[in-house]
Amino acid sequence: MARDPVSLPLLLYFSGIDGSGMAAARQFPSLLAMFDMRHLLTARADHTPFADMVGLVVSQLEAEVGTASPARPVYLLGESFGGLLALAVAAAAPHLVDRLVLVNPATSYPRSIWPMVAPYLLQTPPALYKSVLPLVMAPLIGNPVSLLAAGVRDGAGQESAARQAAALLQTARTLWAQLPRLADVLPQETLAWKLELIRQGCEHVGPLLPRIGQRCLILMGTRDMLIPSGSEGPRLARLLPRARLKALEGASHSALQEMSQGLGAVLEEEGFYIRHRRLSAPLESRASPGGRGEAGPVEVPGVAEIDRYAASATRLTRRLTSPVFLSTCATTGRRVRSLDHLPRPAPGRPVLLVGNHQTLSADLPVLCEEVLRQTGVLLRGLAHPLLSHEAEAEPREARPAGPWDALSMLGGAALTPGGGRGSSFSQMLETFGAVRVSPRNMFRLLSNGEAILLFPGGMREAYKGRGEEYRLFWPDRSEFVRMAARFGATIVPFAAVGIDDSLNILLDPSQVQALPFVGDALRRRQALLPQARSGPMADAGWSDGFVPPVSIPRGAPQRLYFLFQAPIHTDPSEARDRQACDALHSRIKGSVQEGIDFLLQARTGDPYAAATSRLLRESLHPGQPAPTFPL
Repeated sequence: MARDPVSLPLLLYFSGIDGSGMAAARQFPSLLAMFDMRHLLTARADHTPFADMVGLVVSQLEAEVGTASPARPVYLLGESFGGLLALAVAAAAPHLVDRLVLVNPATSYPRSIWPMVAPYLLQTPPALYKSVLPLVMAPLIGNPVSLLAAGVRDGAGQESAARQAAALLQTARTLWAQLPRLADVLPQETLAWKLELIRQGCEHVGPLLPRIGQRCLILMGTRDMLIPSGSEGPRLARLLPRARLKALEGASHSALQEMSQGLGAVLEEEGFYIRHRRLSAPLESRASPGGRGEAGPVEVPGVAEIDRYAASATRLTRRLTSPVFLSTCATTGRRVRSLDHLPRPAPGRPVLLVGNHQTLSADLPVLCEEVLRQTGVLLRGLAHPLLSHEAEAEPREARPAGPWDALSMLGGAALTPGGGRGSSFSQMLETFGAVRVSPRNMFRLLSNGEAILLFPGGMREAYKGRGEEYRLFWPDRSEFVRMAARFGATIVPFAAVGIDDSLNILLDPSQVQALPFVGDALRRRQALLPQARSGPMADAGWSDGFVPPVSIPRGAPQRLYFLFQAPIHTDPSEARDRQACDALHSRIKGSVQEGIDFLLQARTGDPYAAATSRLLRESLHPGQPAPTFPL
């Protein structure tokens, strides 16, 4: 029975400068089985400027998916020049595009030989042009050896050697016949315009790359002789916030023709193919523009994405610290070694998790990952504006240097603001949908019924000084309580220990600022930084400094412990009672402090608190976390 195309993800394919899609034709059968596919065709005489092409595609997307179910994934597949177009469309319509697949995108064109060679080629006499172009553009057709091998693979089901030889001969004839056609497909005036389009595209897309927040899979041919894709892949992977790179060994510019397996199989192997999107909160349609850093619902990472993230960001941390997670029953007060008692958000009943920041927030990736794995709930963090997505709009000179720490032994989870989009902390913010801490964003998350993660102590608590282990630095105002009560939110106080006493603070933030030269430079930068607390969230006398301490490990890392206290239910009527909100604020803070004190005391009874015994025990019992203190 044929499947309804509407039940499949939507895929828009943008081809290279030939505009025909000839280079990807071999992939179409397998892609059509997995996607409801569209192909943008451009006539040879078409001279639509790049920006207008982007607008036309966005208009088509708005008409087709603007009011469709947001659960249906929308993919853009861009090859060569089509990669530029896909990136530009994703930037222009983030609410309409979910995933990008880029195959040897032409973003490297300015660093290729083409800007130097093209003027001479375009001035070649027409008769000579027809002979020269096939030789110059042969890499566009592909690696002949790989293409011949692909032709044989297509006939691999035929056991007869004679038939395989015939398939090889036919493939060779086809390749040879395609070369002269290049001059017909790309006459001089057409090639001149197509190269101008690429130039326009590179100019258009370059500044946008750090702001394109969709999930992106970059496929790069290691033997692309047309443009320097081999070096461009790592560059794009660094600039695009949610990109990952897969090298196609031996593939040329026409990688889609030469791939030893279908593109659909590659997408499944990479965990990049999904049939449906699961969102963090209900969303009626894609009609309202939004995007990266917005407080609207976001796609919840699937198991494959979580595993990939863990492999790069948290696996070593978990191996060394064997974290313990406890939750508390709301009715009995009984604590269990799981997150079974952590409430789930629902429309009209958001959940607000309020806890203590440990030094450098180094435990945060593990916390978010574990909650998502155990409960399926995506915690939407409220992050400092310099760490959240809006930081990309800040001038580079306004960004502080990353903290001086030696937390690589904790799996690279150290907080590294401004340290580049490839840092593990930046990846964590992208993966888990963090937004800038502001009254507006918190209001929207609460109204959507999301699960929100809030650290009232902010960066002051994350950047502790000497002797400040496990101290709370919360503003006195209870505005977050009032806003949570307005929506009848369930508030869950939680405590975390293990990081603060794993670090030795050599210089606390005040001492760093007192250093000659360094202190003056930091103060100048500090004056340029956005503040996390403003308007009703501001608090007189509360410091939101962004100067990290100088720290080194204090030996083997301590075990991490997390305790989620009994949930506290609020009622909208409480939002109008300032005294009641202040009292609830004190109760929440007291619950967090009690949780910290309990964990610090209870861990003295953990037989595997020491790293040596814990690692030895877990090495003898693979896959089984070491036991902890009795409850």
